Amino acid sequence: MTFALRERVERRVLGALRLVDATTLVPIDDPLIVSAPGARLLRNRSGLYVIHSWTRLPTHEDAFDAPPAAPAVGSASLVLDVRDPAGKYLGRRIAIALPRDPTPANVEQSGSLFRAVEVPMYPAASAAVSASI
Repeated sequence: MTFALRERVERRVLGALRLVDATTLVPIDDPLIVSAPGARLLRNRSGLYVIHSWTRLPTHEDAFDAPPAAPAVGSASLVLDVRDPAGKYLGRRIAIALPRDPTPANVEQSGSLFRAVEVPMYPAASAAVSASI
C-alpha cells in the first residue's frame, strides 16, 4: 500500500486569547469581536481568539524550527479591542506582549506561546442577573 501526502498545512501563530466572564471565570462561549490594526485574528473551535499574524512581526509567520531573534520576546505590544455585539459585556482594550516565548520548557510561564492569555470581560449594566440563593 502506498500513501501520498496530498496537502500539508503548517501555520505558526503568535498567541491566543481566552475571554472569560470576570465574575465566574468561565470561558465566554458567545462570539465577541476582537480586532487590532494590522493583525489577523480568528476564533477557533475551542473559543480561543488566535493571533495568526501582525504586520510588526512578518518574519515570525513562516519560522517554525527557530523563531527570529529580533525582536526580543515580549518587546512589542499589540493593542486589541474587544467588543460584545450582544451588549452583555463591556468593551475593553488590552495590550499583549509579543512575540511570546516559544520555548517548550517554559510552558508553565505566563508569557509562553503555549498558554492563552486570559482576558476577563466585565458584565455590562444591561446584562442579565442570575438568581440569588
